[in-house]
Amino acid sequence: MSTSVLANYATLSARDLELKDKITFYGANDDTKKTTFKVTEPGSVGNFEYQFPAITQNVTMVHSENIGDYNSSVADDSISTAKIQDSAVTTAKIADSAVSNAKLAGSIAYNKLDLNNAVQNSDLAGSIAYSKLDLNNSVTNGDLAGSIAYNKLDLNNAVQNSDLAGSIQKSKLAALEIQNSDVAASAGIAYNKLDLNNAVQNSDLAGSIQKSKLAALEIANADVAASAAIAGSKINPNFQAQNVQTTGYVQGATVQITAAWRLNVQGTDLRVEYYDSGSSSWVVKGTFSSS
Repeated sequence: MSTSVLANYATLSARDLELKDKITFYGANDDTKKTTFKVTEPGSVGNFEYQFPAITQNVTMVHSENIGDYNSSVADDSISTAKIQDSAVTTAKIADSAVSNAKLAGSIAYNKLDLNNAVQNSDLAGSIAYSKLDLNNSVTNGDLAGSIAYNKLDLNNAVQNSDLAGSIQKSKLAALEIQNSDVAASAGIAYNKLDLNNAVQNSDLAGSIQKSKLAALEIANADVAASAAIAGSKINPNFQAQNVQTTGYVQGATVQITAAWRLNVQGTDLRVEYYDSGSSSWVVKGTFSSS
């Protein structure tokens, strides 16, 4: 069915049309005129009005359920949510950077985010828990502020001599940790630094030990070998109150028995002499002859 537009509106009843019908408009050669097509629906369905620009040639419009403005110009706020088909809005329909934060309701699931090399320091609010950090081989010396407590360091077999400034105090060394191999041959350790009690062995002695190095009354009879044969000139014969016993004999030109008596040998004779304190001389009290 066709019609020619002669007035402002060409009114047709929707009951007189079928969806497959075509309506053909014959425009006038006057660009100042516009054609308006109005469809009145019965009941509460609503009316539809379409306006076409001035045309200078024949225009054929195919009626369909989704018919819109022929000039592709949609009035503001004319499309409602109910008019948009579910899943019809795709990524290709959304302009880049078009969705703002204000358009988002609630939070976005983490698996919907691509954060690879995207999160910056300025994006973080507050601090991040240590358990959330992977710092293995990441922290450098420049990252440290101030000093680190000793109990935070694992220095087992790690500190080298070049790491030490100055000397280490003795109090910092564990007892019994210094071994003989640690002492240089040229160390020259002072004697008063040594504890040699019951430590020096005979093989440690080079040459003889001076008498001045021996403590008094330390040499006992058991320390003198039976074959020592100590010369009489090495002995002080003053035995004071001690009894002198021998299985041999006492040999000498004069043997003084007490302070006042002595035996004196003259040639082959033995004389018994007494000391006269008045004359300060020994007086012969008896003579024994060998003949």
